[in-house]
Amino acid sequence: ALEEAIAIDPESTQELARTASAFDSFRNSERFILLMESAVGVDYSRLKKLLAEKDWKKADEETVRVMHLAIQNLFEDDQVPVELNRDTIAFFPSTDLLTIDKLWVENSDGRFGFSVQKSIYRSFGGTEEFNGSIRDKFGDATGWRAKDSNGTASWRNSNQFEYNFSRAPKGHLPSSLWAGDGFFENSRDRLIALFSKLG
Repeated sequence: ALEEAIAIDPESTQELARTASAFDSFRNSERFILLMESAVGVDYSRLKKLLAEKDWKKADEETVRVMHLAIQNLFEDDQVPVELNRDTIAFFPSTDLLTIDKLWVENSDGRFGFSVQKSIYRSFGGTEEFNGSIRDKFGDATGWRAKDSNGTASWRNSNQFEYNFSRAPKGHLPSSLWAGDGFFENSRDRLIALFSKLG
């Protein structure tokens, strides 16, 4: 019954289940909690486990997998987009985005997560409009941009992110790997769209 209602209109049904007193007796059950973590039936238990174990690299890779699965489950047809782009992010379930972010924030003591990245981006005056200077400041602050021995800054490729907790700057993870392309510079519009979904 609850699963059928969620399938019909996932996010409004979840909001009702969170607030209606008729669900009070179920709210602490493991099954209820799992249903409330995803509007599209994504199981986040592996991501939870990897983050709890502080396996940042595997958690980053799992974040990519669950984000793509959430979009695939949302569209439920052969027209599923291969990558997350600005258009598909507009449809990304807020419940799922908040679940992923909460897991990263809680398991990193507030050091990692999309909301942490958004806060850094906004602290430089970042908006939904592109600004190269702000983009570069964000990249420098999060460590997504690194300087070589000559002082030339370049964007990290997806295989160059730092997964050592003590060396990774605040907001470094999750990396831009979920956005495809390998380089944040090429996928900045996706991150900005994601920040907008966080509210």
